[in-house]
Amino acid sequence: MQSVPEISASEKHHPAGGCLSHRFDCACRFVYIVGIQTVRIFRRIHRRCLSYLRPVGFLIRHLYLITLGKQFYRIGTEIASLRLSAFHMGRRVKKAKQKSFFSACRMF
Repeated sequence: MQSVPEISASEKHHPAGGCLSHRFDCACRFVYIVGIQTVRIFRRIHRRCLSYLRPVGFLIRHLYLITLGKQFYRIGTEIASLRLSAFHMGRRVKKAKQKSFFSACRMF
């Protein structure tokens, strides 16, 4: 086990010096090593399970497209048509307003 180096009295009271700095360095090193190992483990698991989970992913995607995908597509096209019709209605009102105020009110 490594011994903690001797620290002078001025370094103990300094915010960046002293035992706290050494412990912080050790903690950072520990967190880095644990993080790297976690990433390596997850990548290994991902590579090994990919061949088993790929058919499941295809099945889930297919079921999504059959059930919810079509509905979301229909909702999207409906929203797009509402935007377009609102845009055209705004143009018509603007043209009628340019003619006179009463012709704009007659549209409604």
